[in-house]
Amino acid sequence: EEDRRIEDRMVGKMNLDEMKKSLDNARRNNEQSSSQCDTLLSSILSKSSLSSSIMNHLNFNLPSIEYDSSSIISTLPIDLYHSPYSHFIKYSLFIPIKNLPVDYQQYLSLFSSLLFHTNISYQNQYIPKFNFCEMFSNDIIESSVTLGISSSSPIQSGFIGGHYIDTLTIILQTSYDTYLKSIEYLKYSLFGMIFDDYNIIIEECEKQLKYLIEQLQDGELIQQQYFNCLRLKQSKSSYYHQLNIFNQKLFFETLLKNPEKYKKDILHNLEQIRLFIVKNLTQSHLTICGDSDKIKPNMKILEEFYNESKHVSLSSLLLDNSSQDNKNDDNGQKYVHSTIIGVAHEESAYILRWSNCSIDKNDLIPLLIFTTYMNLENGPLWTACRTSGHAYGVSYDFDLTSNTVLLAIEQCSEVTLAYDSAMKIIDRLINRQIPLDDKRFLASKNSTLCSLIEHINTLGKATNVCLKSYLNDFNLDMYQHILDELKLFKYNETLIYSIIDKYLEPLVNNNKSSTLILVNTTKMKNTNTFLTNNYLHQDITMIKDIMKYFMAEKRR
Repeated sequence: EEDRRIEDRMVGKMNLDEMKKSLDNARRNNEQSSSQCDTLLSSILSKSSLSSSIMNHLNFNLPSIEYDSSSIISTLPIDLYHSPYSHFIKYSLFIPIKNLPVDYQQYLSLFSSLLFHTNISYQNQYIPKFNFCEMFSNDIIESSVTLGISSSSPIQSGFIGGHYIDTLTIILQTSYDTYLKSIEYLKYSLFGMIFDDYNIIIEECEKQLKYLIEQLQDGELIQQQYFNCLRLKQSKSSYYHQLNIFNQKLFFETLLKNPEKYKKDILHNLEQIRLFIVKNLTQSHLTICGDSDKIKPNMKILEEFYNESKHVSLSSLLLDNSSQDNKNDDNGQKYVHSTIIGVAHEESAYILRWSNCSIDKNDLIPLLIFTTYMNLENGPLWTACRTSGHAYGVSYDFDLTSNTVLLAIEQCSEVTLAYDSAMKIIDRLINRQIPLDDKRFLASKNSTLCSLIEHINTLGKATNVCLKSYLNDFNLDMYQHILDELKLFKYNETLIYSIIDKYLEPLVNNNKSSTLILVNTTKMKNTNTFLTNNYLHQDITMIKDIMKYFMAEKRR
């Protein structure tokens, strides 16, 4: 059967002439895609209203995706999106893992990497890891197991980490020929994964440690990870404290120094996490995107999965609660307003300055346009930092989920000049010393429209929006609503200045904002002197070695 399957994939039922025609059609569609975007944007800008949906505008290149609200799935925790012309089915299973005891949290990334990569014992059937992985890779086109999701909508900043980190997200993509097996693989892995081969676990630990060591060579990543550590410092219950790259590196180093010493703890804790996840399957949510006409006749297998989840959840042993409970207090340590990290191998400097402020959802449209205006090529920030040669990248951003606004300056050749130039241009905007350019705001509006369209201009991107909307509440209808509002937006200087006062002014106020700068170790002292003398920063934390700093933190 396997040989026949491989032979079908090599040639298939179509002959070479038909394959050539199919390939030529695909190429013609690709050639027209760029012109379609221009046509779409012109249509949006020229019409007085958007009477049809964005999916209809993109119909030539992107078939519509519609939410299926039929009663056949109303009894199950499932969102089904109908995509009639898709050749694939994509699943996202969201499993809440909130309130996992602290002792187990640091094992979550290890558990995630082992899912679908262990020996299996399920329904009196034992499958070695190699055989299971081979079957899995033959049938599943794409898969991922992550904690939460990355920033995936216009209201979330790529600088902000830890979104929905207390949710285990399993994504599987498959063809219609093998899509029924996807649920079987979920059953095998979640109900049948066993940790009877310690070598598999140690190999995965070694892979994880090697990956983390490589990550810690990137100065920008170090800065962003530590930025989120500072940002979440007062949220003691956040899993991010255990799962950031610094503590994870220390964790894997500790395990690998003496694997036999920690063997009992590792096996026990991994199994406890599995039991915790299995128990929470009754609260899980499944999102499916594909041709619902082909999916709905086979809904029985999904019902069986959830029925088995309930049965296994009730019959599973109770989670060992001897571990330390989560601390839900948000008192935290004293908030650090300024931090300088030194990295000996990093020549460029990276600056982040941020402020927590309540972002009004009613300000979303002008704030989106203003953000684009600030980040335009030859715009205010670009001219201050890039044109002057102080840095390669600079941007203003916001995150509605965490109520954060921030300024990021990347790859600075002259850290003090870059910081000084950016802060002065922001201060001048706040004090109305730089006139606003209404033509550039029109360009910003058009650019924002294009950016939103790019989020959903392929079937794959639109599918991902649908799959992730269960967590971030930002579905295709939200994109449509924002596009409608953008179309109607008229430049109003008074409104823009109110946006500046609410969401830009906090960045120049030392009592409302924080600063994190990563520089070469030799420049730490000069940077400290600069911040103290020029911007009156006080109580600056100096970190010469980030890993030693975290080791010291753990001992406290």
